[in-house]
Amino acid sequence: MKNSLLFIAFVVISLSAFGQTEWQGPLPPPGLAPMNLCDDNNDGFQTFDLATFYEFIFYEQVFGVRPEDYHPTTFYLTQEDRDNETNPIPNPSAYVNISNPQKIYYRANAINPTGTYDVLKYANSISVFPIPEANYLEPLKLCDTDSDGFETFDLTLKNVEIIGDQTDIEVSFYITEEDAENKTNVIVNATSYTNISNPQTIYARVEFAETECYIINYLDLEVLESPCSDVAVYLTSQEAPRPGFDYKNRLTVKNIGTEPIGSGTVAFDHDTLLTFLSVSSPSTGNTIDITANGFSLNFDGLNPGEEEVLDITLNLPASTALGILLTNAATYTGSDNVAINNIYRLSETVVGSYDPNDIKEAHGPKIKFDEFTSNDYLFYTIRFQNVGTADAINVRIENTLDAQLDETTFQLLNTSHSNSLKRVGTKLTWSFDNIHLPSETMDEPASHGFVLYKIKPRPGFSIGDIIPNTAAIYFDFNAPVITNTFETEFEETLSVTKYLDEQFSVSPNPASSYVNIDLKKSIPNSGIFKVFNLQGKLVLQQEILKQRTELDVSNFSKGLYFIKMFTPDGVFVKKVVVK
Repeated sequence: MKNSLLFIAFVVISLSAFGQTEWQGPLPPPGLAPMNLCDDNNDGFQTFDLATFYEFIFYEQVFGVRPEDYHPTTFYLTQEDRDNETNPIPNPSAYVNISNPQKIYYRANAINPTGTYDVLKYANSISVFPIPEANYLEPLKLCDTDSDGFETFDLTLKNVEIIGDQTDIEVSFYITEEDAENKTNVIVNATSYTNISNPQTIYARVEFAETECYIINYLDLEVLESPCSDVAVYLTSQEAPRPGFDYKNRLTVKNIGTEPIGSGTVAFDHDTLLTFLSVSSPSTGNTIDITANGFSLNFDGLNPGEEEVLDITLNLPASTALGILLTNAATYTGSDNVAINNIYRLSETVVGSYDPNDIKEAHGPKIKFDEFTSNDYLFYTIRFQNVGTADAINVRIENTLDAQLDETTFQLLNTSHSNSLKRVGTKLTWSFDNIHLPSETMDEPASHGFVLYKIKPRPGFSIGDIIPNTAAIYFDFNAPVITNTFETEFEETLSVTKYLDEQFSVSPNPASSYVNIDLKKSIPNSGIFKVFNLQGKLVLQQEILKQRTELDVSNFSKGLYFIKMFTPDGVFVKKVVVK
């Protein structure tokens, strides 16, 4: 893996103290920006070639002077040394910074002083920026649905593993390592990439957005011969949560692989504000175990294309304040080759009135900006209900996407009834022909329907951006029912993990037997390390007793783990891969 060694930018910089008097007149033309290098070993230090970077051409552009009229530029650590020409940096072509960032002072003296620009003086900063961490990636696998060795992969599903707890990271994918190094021929259809060999290695360029310090990570794609397994779980709701009323969710567990699933478990955990009332009976052979936070579905046998659908009834206390966000979650545990769709979270805001035809987004109305990358999706559910006096023969949903949503990333996930979908540009149209949707008075439970899809915002979204979404629902030839406008707002994140790299480091990573944790600051008055697996289960706990702590991971299963340091100053997190 390689990293970017240097990045240079030009900005407008105000100048002062050039020559023997203060600079007079308008500001000079653009000057050189600070010199920044990428850290090749993440120690905060690098070797700078000051003489090459601060070239005399800068003075030529500003003052029109000739370099041959001046002695070579000399560099200093302080302004006093520069002004007095004492203690120059002895080897500016191989200078190692002593702080980060650090200001460097320099000057050039005229060979034949004339009284005008006899001395050219300036100061600028040098900085060392970190390189992203390269996390070990499990291969991305798909079931071969047509036995030809090729499938369509969503490479961005691996971004959570690639990025981890790092922020301001950009990920792009390439077919060759050379393209990844040079940032050429990027895979533009990363959400729908078809492999060209089986297996195939894809190269991910992982870089800090503002610095372009990068590292290359490797992602293997595999198309698995039949039989293979893939179970997906989805949560939808029939109506928005209202204080004092029942709140209904629908859990869908679907086998989208090519192999029959012998058995598995899906845990449904509801928000603590909700009271669990009931869940519909599962199919023959499947069972329900009631738990403290909901229930577990234990299924025995799920064939390819087959699904288990459960209707869940919860109740929200009448005293619940409006505007509170409720979150329910479904988690599948069992045989699977694609784990990314094994967890689904549904978040909805408590409202004070109810419209049976609406649109919601699963994250809720506000999303923490630092927790949502350009590779994440928004999950929209459009719900409809026939509240008329007769069944609706045909139902049509029209949903025009906002300009901030990237229509090319649209993916339909689930629907309540068979339909045909048409997308023309940013307009989505679902046609439920001959649905014969009963009215509320005829059959209330069957009077509901929904569509569920995911889509990405266009790149460039920022804190404060609001993405609206509205749909129109047509019942036969009646005037359309216009849903609410659901607004997704990106808000600033206030996190106790903001300064992770200043707290502790983990090595080696990946590890096989032991992990050393080195504190970068003094030992806390009290604190402990806790290690959790991907399922959130605590697998190891150890007190912080000294500057270096050794954790035994020799008995850990292969995979990704989270090390959390709990101190009076907050909770700090690092990842470690056990190989």
